[in-house]
Amino acid sequence: GKQTTRGGDGGPLSLSPLGAGAGSGKIRTMVTVEDVVAVAGAGSSAGALKPYQMVGVNFLLLLDQQEVTGAILADEMGLGKTAQTIAYLAVSRQRSHAAAAANGGGGGGG
Repeated sequence: GKQTTRGGDGGPLSLSPLGAGAGSGKIRTMVTVEDVVAVAGAGSSAGALKPYQMVGVNFLLLLDQQEVTGAILADEMGLGKTAQTIAYLAVSRQRSHAAAAANGGGGGGG
């Protein structure tokens, strides 16, 4: 079956394979700060992500799920585009590893 894990607030953090099409019946859930902390670790600065930064993280995840091959994350200087990108990469990598494990793969390197 489909493998999922619970986010920090008890809600699901979808660990479905990346790029599943809209017709696949895949549930798309928004990730929260607690979800990012669960992936990055309690000692990380992920808990300091602001709500507008989580919008950026979820935007990047949505584009990835829709198989959009490029994006521009743009806002004013100093608002945390680097932090958003790192959070996106951490969650995306976790999803990829979970999907590989669910499909019997070893998760690969990377």
